[in-house]
Amino acid sequence: MKRLLFIAGPLPALILMFSIQNSVAGSATWKTSPNSGDWNTATNWMPPTVPNAPSDTATFATSNRTAVSISANTEVDGIVFNANANAFRVTARARFVLTISGVGITNNSGTVQNFVTAVSTTGRQSEIQFTNGATAGNLTVFTNNDNPVSGLGGSVTQFFGTSSAGNATFVNKSGTNGSGSGGGGMTFNDASTAGFGTFINTSPLPGNGPPFIFFNNSSTAGAGTFTNGGLLAFGDTSTAGNGTFMNNG
Repeated sequence: MKRLLFIAGPLPALILMFSIQNSVAGSATWKTSPNSGDWNTATNWMPPTVPNAPSDTATFATSNRTAVSISANTEVDGIVFNANANAFRVTARARFVLTISGVGITNNSGTVQNFVTAVSTTGRQSEIQFTNGATAGNLTVFTNNDNPVSGLGGSVTQFFGTSSAGNATFVNKSGTNGSGSGGGGMTFNDASTAGFGTFINTSPLPGNGPPFIFFNNSSTAGAGTFTNGGLLAFGDTSTAGNGTFMNNG
């Protein structure tokens, strides 16, 4: 699993705490009436197993709990929202990484589905990764939050391999504390692509770090649409492709 350097390192105590709940992984559907919003609690799924393996699929349909968050590093082949699915918000909690490494996100609901990379009040970041050929799907919105702690970067969404942003929307937030807090952002690496996505770097507030989008290696902006109030940069042999770019501020 590829990791950003500013993401917190391994946490043996937390891994031990969740080892029982994570001991059996498998594809499953989020329950209609789960006990909590914790992805990594097996009893919230049917069958009672946590989707947390490269071959697993997490499926969402109707539920009375639509705010779902990971409480451990989690990897799945794909996430599916059925035709009858509610509007969900899936959050990568601070210190943890959600990796989507296979098919990617399939949204059959006709409803916007939200994904969030959270930051704790102490500055711990989180991350969502797309690897291999995974796609971020359509009618999906990703919000990468800023860091409230001065000198620390915000949370990120990263693309690796030949993964794609699909037709998703990404909002990268500027720092907000006025004392050098860092913005959220995203990186495209390897041969990944921005696809037909929509990307918004919010304009930075005075004294704060800007949100960012970085293209590395041979990645491309594809046919994406970018509204940039922060940093947008191309390195290595990456290209702007057929992207549309609007700079604010």
